[in-house]
Amino acid sequence: MWNKELRTSGLTLTLLLIFALPLSAQEGLWPMFRRLVERVGMVREPAHEKGILSWSYRTAAIDGRPPIQSSAAIGDDGRIYIGAGGSDGEVTNLYVLDSAGSLAWSYRTGPYGFIDSSPLIASSGKIYFGSKDYLLYALGSNGSLIWSYMIGDDVWTCNALGDGGEIYLGSADKGLYAVDSNASLKWSYKTGGEIASSPARGVDGRICAGSHDNNMYVLDSIGSLLWSYRTKRIVYGSPIVGSDEKLYFGSSGDHNIYALNSGGALNWSYTTGWFVDSYLTLGSDGRIFVGSFDNRLYALNSNGSLYWSYKTAVSPPFGDPPIMMPRQGSPIEGAGGTIYFGAFDNRVYALGANGSLLWSYMTARFIQTSPAIGKDGRLYIGGTDSVIYCLRPIPPR
Repeated sequence: MWNKELRTSGLTLTLLLIFALPLSAQEGLWPMFRRLVERVGMVREPAHEKGILSWSYRTAAIDGRPPIQSSAAIGDDGRIYIGAGGSDGEVTNLYVLDSAGSLAWSYRTGPYGFIDSSPLIASSGKIYFGSKDYLLYALGSNGSLIWSYMIGDDVWTCNALGDGGEIYLGSADKGLYAVDSNASLKWSYKTGGEIASSPARGVDGRICAGSHDNNMYVLDSIGSLLWSYRTKRIVYGSPIVGSDEKLYFGSSGDHNIYALNSGGALNWSYTTGWFVDSYLTLGSDGRIFVGSFDNRLYALNSNGSLYWSYKTAVSPPFGDPPIMMPRQGSPIEGAGGTIYFGAFDNRVYALGANGSLLWSYMTARFIQTSPAIGKDGRLYIGGTDSVIYCLRPIPPR
């Protein structure tokens, strides 16, 4: 289904996961943000006890102008796709690197067209992503522009692909959009606030996204509202959809993590110590992993009780910084339950399934993005120092 969708669509965007396929059907692939359209963010790879730098690639001459806020996607050929700022600090490029860290090609967006979203690579080789120049882009495998579609404001989100090749995305103009493979609008739905939450798609075709109006929205495949759930504050991060169609997401200002059933009723909520802006990860064992502004990564059991939490180090320039500040920064699961994430203390972390530290890698500045895992187990992540890092986990002897 997922492979069929990508073949029959010329369209699909940056961030999301589409619908549930067994992981074995896509083993080793990371073609979009959080790997699958449900946004579960996990992959099966062998366990590792140490991470070392394999290579790095600098995208800008001046550190952090602008920072990398786009999470990496990985093509079936091992190429890495990521949006980042250009050398003058104003233009933005989509960069495509080979597995050795050399530039294959880059594509420049319009003025101040910063790329926050993660690219999506279709099985045809086409690449889709959104930008702050109000455009949704479709590129060929060689970096040539196929088309672009104008939205009403910034496109912060990574997008989902429908059965007919539709792209689902949200925008700062408060709208959720479905755009077909010919760059024509199929439908739009207006919420009451900006949308920084990347849509997730359920197995039944429903589209789920949060809004700055404090609501989580669930629409059917033709853009009609099925239900909405109101939290106490804005919903910044993307939801994840479980195999049973349960919906999990965090709310920023009320500090809560929510679990809703398929009809929109609350199953449980868990209160962290501060804002929850990062995306959640649904682990292979049904546990939920999420970072909070209170510097902790939380692991929750499927019933919403705390399994463990891990407190990151303090970064002196910020005093007591959040573990994951932006919407893209979120954990992923790999290696026998190993949890990988970047944090505001400049480190990339690897934790064991029990919450113990396996290793960490220090970068030059804080991390706002989510890692991606290649076929060989290497991690790819961008930093606010304008550097793309490739880390090679070392398996235990």
